[in-house]
Amino acid sequence: MTTRGESLQDAVTEVDLTTETYYSEIRTQFIQSQEEERQRIARQLQEGLGQLLANAVFELDSWERLLDDDPALAHEGLHLLQTELRAGLETMQNLVIELQPPLLLSELGLVASLEHYLKRFQATSGLEVQAHLDDLTVRLPPTMEVAIFRIIQEALRNVHQHAAASLVSVDIEVGPEALVFIIEDNGKGFAWDPLDGPGRQRWGLIGMRDRALLLGGSLRIFDKGDGGTRVVLTVPYSVSPAPSPVAKLRPCPSEVRANEQNWRDDR
Repeated sequence: MTTRGESLQDAVTEVDLTTETYYSEIRTQFIQSQEEERQRIARQLQEGLGQLLANAVFELDSWERLLDDDPALAHEGLHLLQTELRAGLETMQNLVIELQPPLLLSELGLVASLEHYLKRFQATSGLEVQAHLDDLTVRLPPTMEVAIFRIIQEALRNVHQHAAASLVSVDIEVGPEALVFIIEDNGKGFAWDPLDGPGRQRWGLIGMRDRALLLGGSLRIFDKGDGGTRVVLTVPYSVSPAPSPVAKLRPCPSEVRANEQNWRDDR
């Protein structure tokens, strides 16, 4: 994995998804990506929850008829069905999490939401996750936090589904004029233009690019050559240091003398 602050020049292949070449196609592809996303959600509901509920209705009817003739077998079947329904509930919960920003995002901000999401991602994907998020200590504008969260979420989804990786890292670097978010894996990398890749991955990358453009930022993808991919999101934003409370409580000597003189003049 890349050490913090390491140059990106060791990358063999770089694709900047926010250059003018890609931007010229954004209008048509944005509509297409929205339709593709709707189809993906509909497919997940139909093939996952829809099929599960249809099977559940059929099995309940079967086990109900067996209750009188073979109660032990019926109860065993109902127990198995209960397990399947619990798995379906977890699938639905994961889908809802994907579709709406986590509640923590509005309450505690981007870093806390990412920490929560990364723990769940590690548990469900089986990938080892390393995170260095401590550099970002301030809240960002709400729309910016949502867009950044979605980009990182999609990058992680691509790692899980396409990279054949065992390890992924998420880093935040705070500069004087920009925030840099780095998602890196140890998978197989890529040897193609990402926007010409498989449908689900292509539309996911287009959505990532669209959000980066809306933030006025850039989204670059690097093939590291020795295995693995690095996604770098750069967002222009100046994180101003908080003013010192001591400076507010202790006026300078000249202000004290001026206030004393004004008090004498008033008297």
